[in-house]
Amino acid sequence: MVASARVSVVDRDPVSLLAAEGLSVRAEATVTSDPRLREGGFSSYVLLRARVHEVTARGSGLRVSAPVLVIADPAWEDVELGSRVALAGRLEPADGDDLAGLLVARGEPEGGEGP
Repeated sequence: MVASARVSVVDRDPVSLLAAEGLSVRAEATVTSDPRLREGGFSSYVLLRARVHEVTARGSGLRVSAPVLVIADPAWEDVELGSRVALAGRLEPADGDDLAGLLVARGEPEGGEGP
């Protein structure tokens, strides 16, 4: 029952709604996992989990608390667990029930030093 309540909350989160539209956003987030460098078909990329605290889309900002998976370029490999970062990117729907969205980051993170 707890899992179904959690999924229901994530499904109605504003970040999930923005992700369903595939919108470009600006976000403030806290890194909640160690970054992992992966090799793709054309280039390397980094995967990490983060909790979004603020998101701006279409000129409107919202305070939120939403878990996302971030896909970023290798410059994100040294971002420390627990650090707060600012980023821009595109939100997409996530496959996992525990995520509000997939955030494909553009460019390097702003911030990224430890907590």
